[in-house]
Amino acid sequence: MRINFNSITVKTTLHIIGFTLSFIFFVSFIVKSLFMQSYMNLEKEKVVFISNQIADEIAINMSFNFNEAVEEVVTNTLSNTNILLINIYDNQTDENKNFSNNSLTLKMHKENNEIIHTQELIDPVVNEVIGELTIVYSNDNYEAYINSFNTWLLFGILAFTFSLALLIYLLYKSLKNLSILDNALKEFNPQNPQKLQLLNAHKDEVSSISNSANKMIEKIIEFLERTKKLNRDLHISQAHLKDAQRMARVGSFEYDAVSDKLKLSDEYYRILGLKMSIEFTWSNFLNLIAIDDAVRVKNAFHVALTNGSRFSIQHKFSLGANKEIYVLTKGKVRKKKDGSVKLTAISMDISNDVANKKTIEKLAYYDALTGLANRTLLKDRMLKALQSAKRREEKLGVIFLDLDHFKLINDTLGHSVGDELLIYVSNLLESQIRDSDTLARLGGDEFVILIPSITTNQDIEKFASKIRTIIRG
Repeated sequence: MRINFNSITVKTTLHIIGFTLSFIFFVSFIVKSLFMQSYMNLEKEKVVFISNQIADEIAINMSFNFNEAVEEVVTNTLSNTNILLINIYDNQTDENKNFSNNSLTLKMHKENNEIIHTQELIDPVVNEVIGELTIVYSNDNYEAYINSFNTWLLFGILAFTFSLALLIYLLYKSLKNLSILDNALKEFNPQNPQKLQLLNAHKDEVSSISNSANKMIEKIIEFLERTKKLNRDLHISQAHLKDAQRMARVGSFEYDAVSDKLKLSDEYYRILGLKMSIEFTWSNFLNLIAIDDAVRVKNAFHVALTNGSRFSIQHKFSLGANKEIYVLTKGKVRKKKDGSVKLTAISMDISNDVANKKTIEKLAYYDALTGLANRTLLKDRMLKALQSAKRREEKLGVIFLDLDHFKLINDTLGHSVGDELLIYVSNLLESQIRDSDTLARLGGDEFVILIPSITTNQDIEKFASKIRTIIRG
């Protein structure tokens, strides 16, 4: 099997070896050091215990010069074969007495790294230091413990290494079959899925994976069949949707705010009068919005993109050559955890509805003959003018006028001449009023001029006199 450092076998083997070396290092150095230190501390505690046991007895005998008793205590203590030497220093005589079962001196024992403990001898009567006790304790037990530990550690490392080698071998044997499965999967053709033909005599994990792979392939085959059917149904649904959008004059679009990409439906291209081959951007889309609607629509889109909310807005598109269309756009913004922000909306062409609404509004609020405000619109504007005048503490003026002998003109010259006269008078009056003034025809030859924001009564009188003069002239 070719070595592939990305394979599970090689990675697992390298990890096991790495962890094993780390474990051996930890046991060989750190754990060993901790055990050795603990054992040494235990041996030192033994020496301290022995020293504490005999120190008081030696001190009291030294204070009364009972030398024989001191020697007896020392001799009994030296019966412990681990105690190699006892040295007693007497402050009064400045004398060192060595007691030992061998000929080695204290200096020699120090060079041999034996365990040495020194303790002051205190007279219990006067509580004064009268000497010093030094005990040399053999480190043979410590050395034997180290040798035993090293022996068992070596056997443990060898056994662990053997187990590791066996584990790696078994791992290699088990995972080797994965390469067979890998080659079979590489040759798998999703366009023509076939079951895997694998020879696995053992019912191991690889055989289980192979069986699972074949079950997966069966599901893939079923999925592909369902997908083909769904694609056919989707194609039919898309065709129906396009037909429905074309008949309803409804187009849809989707804007990806992160990638700044815009997708338009076929009907949207037709609504805007664009060729479908043209690459259309979000900036192009916004630039088509009529100037008087641009700020309002852009703000609506900005708020929706910022807050992830829904929106519904009516606006115009300026398509050139003085052509404008009205649309009602409804949509929402979807924000996902991955950071994507998409604006999805539909737009309905309501140009005919707007035109019809304007016609209905004109019939409801404007005089059909002269195009002036009618009685209904005059009443509404007069109410607003009165509220504004009261709020601002201003004056407003109302001029009512009619044409003398108008009925005679209709009776003698005909209604068509009368209508032309009404239109002429309407145009004449309209040329004399301000944009803030309202000129209305109440019916027949009756007209009303509403003039807000006047300063004095003389202003309205001058204006009325001017109107009278113009009509007479």
